[in-house]
Amino acid sequence: MGNSLSTTLTPRCQAERCNADLSHAKHYHRRHKVCEFHSKASTVVAAGLSQRFCQQCSRFHLLSEFDNGKRSCRKRLADHNRRRRKCHQSASTSGKHIPDIITTPKSANDSGVKSSSASPSNAPTPISLECFRQRQFQTTPSSSTSAIWGSLAPAYNL
Repeated sequence: MGNSLSTTLTPRCQAERCNADLSHAKHYHRRHKVCEFHSKASTVVAAGLSQRFCQQCSRFHLLSEFDNGKRSCRKRLADHNRRRRKCHQSASTSGKHIPDIITTPKSANDSGVKSSSASPSNAPTPISLECFRQRQFQTTPSSSTSAIWGSLAPAYNL
C-alpha cells in the first residue's frame, strides 16, 4: 500500500496505449500529460476518440476542430488572426505611413532671413521624400567594384 501511491503519481501520456513515462520529460509535456511524439502527431486516440493535440489550447480536440494538418484548432486560430488584424489596423491608422510629399510653408519670416526678391506667393513648396524609399537591389555588380569584390558586391539602382 505504501508504494502504490508513488506509482500512480508518475506522469503518463494521455494517448491510449502510450506508456511513456513523463517524469524526466520537459516541464511542458509533464504539465499537459502528453509525450513529445503525441504532442506533434496528426492523429492520436485519446479517451477512445481520434483527436489531435492543439498547440494553442494545450489539450486534445476532435479532428473536426482542425483545418487540414494545422496544429491549432480553428477557434484559437480565428482569435489569433483577429488580434493580428486588430493590431495591424491600429498601427496603420496611427499615422505611421510616410506620405510621398511633405509641404512646408515658403516664407521669408519662417527662416529668419529676409528675402531680397519679393515673392507674392506664399504657397507651400513640395519636398520629395524619395530618398527614404527602399531602393531595388541589383544582382549584377558594377564594373568599379567587380575587380575588388568579384560577383559578391551588390549595386543599387539610383
